[in-house]
Parts: sequence; C-alpha cells; structure tokens
Amino acid sequence: VLGLAQATAAPVAGLDHLPLLARVPSRILDSPLWCITHSRKKQVYARKFLCPQGEPAHGPGVFSIPEMHEELLKTGRCFVLGSGVVRNPEVVPEGDMVVVLPDFLNHPGPDVLLEAALVSDFSHEFKPPLYLRASDAEQNLEAIAARRGLDMDRAQRELGKG
Repeated sequence: VLGLAQATAAPVAGLDHLPLLARVPSRILDSPLWCITHSRKKQVYARKFLCPQGEPAHGPGVFSIPEMHEELLKTGRCFVLGSGVVRNPEVVPEGDMVVVLPDFLNHPGPDVLLEAALVSDFSHEFKPPLYLRASDAEQNLEAIAARRGLDMDRAQRELGKG
C-alpha cells in the first residue's frame, strides 16, 4: 500500500481487521464474540468483543492454540469466528458453550470496509501497522546469524535491534 500511495500521491488509512470482523455479527449476539485469525503455525491473533455493543473487551493478543483454548474455556458461553478457527479447529473446546459462526463471516464484507474507510483518518504520512508479534527474523535471529557466520551483536545491528 505504501508503494502505491507514494507512486500515486494518494493518502492512505489503516483499518483494524479484528473490529471489522466483529462489526456485523456482534450486533445480533447476546454473548461475547472472539475474533480469531491465523498468525502462524500453532498461533493465532485474537480479541474478545462484548455483544451486542461490539466494543472490545481488551486489546488484541497473540495466543498459542492451548492458550486460546483456555481463554475460550474461561469465557464460558461465547461465539467465535475467523481464519484462526478454520485453520486450528482444536482451539474450540468440546461442548456447546463455544459456538463457531459460519465461514462467510470470516471476512468483512465490502459494506463494512466501505463504512470503515469513510470514517478513517486518511493521510500522506505513513503510519506503521501494529505488529502483535515479533517477525520470524527476530524470533530466529540466532539461527539465521549462525548460518551466515555473523555474531549476535552484528546480526542485531543489521536488523536494527542493537
């Protein structure tokens, strides 16, 4: 997006994905809604929303599959949706306390995106996205540095972390 914006002098705005997922279903639900998206193998991004207000109960987080499973158990009766549920069905506890919503809700519709875009703060200033977890390079820096024959101090400097 940054490249397109700079090439065309178009202003850009960031959209927060998890609230966009919650926007439509939260209006008709009577129990909390967890929006859970895939992060990487055995990991998800998730955020709980209060229903029917659609207000976030807390900030977004990064959870392992067992941690997310435990969060859902602690929540009790709730609804879940998202790519994190599709790719990791074991995240959903057995029983009828956690209800998986239909797959068509796993992506915000064009109407939701348009509504969000209409009220967004567009700018020519680039605002970096919110990263919830460290990059693969940061998490695997020691192994990457070793393969390249670099010491950790140099590898951290080259990554901009030292």
